Amino acid sequence: MNLLLFCLWTWMLLVSMGCGSLGCWEEERNALLKIEAAFTPLTSWHDGDSDCCGWEGVNCDNTTSRVTELRAPPIWAAVESPPRVIDASFFLPLEELQVLDLSECFLSGESLSLSITAI
Repeated sequence: MNLLLFCLWTWMLLVSMGCGSLGCWEEERNALLKIEAAFTPLTSWHDGDSDCCGWEGVNCDNTTSRVTELRAPPIWAAVESPPRVIDASFFLPLEELQVLDLSECFLSGESLSLSITAI
């Protein structure tokens, strides 16, 4: 019985450390902020909401709170800027990302229809 309670307590501790009390994982939130800054340095699509799982264009796994989808919100395409170069390493913390849709963005000066879906 004590072993069961210890295992349950340990599991709850690990889950709370990984997911945090703010919804999404901190490293994923930071990665999304870097990605956002690369597209729209003067605007924000999250309005100060710290839970990135609730941000427009972001979907998370209901169990793990990990980001599984990122679809560029319209505000990213609305900002006129020179051709964008995005550092691909910004996406590395999004370990469970399955869908990346940047079709509304202008990369390398032309509109690309880019949708990557994990198998």
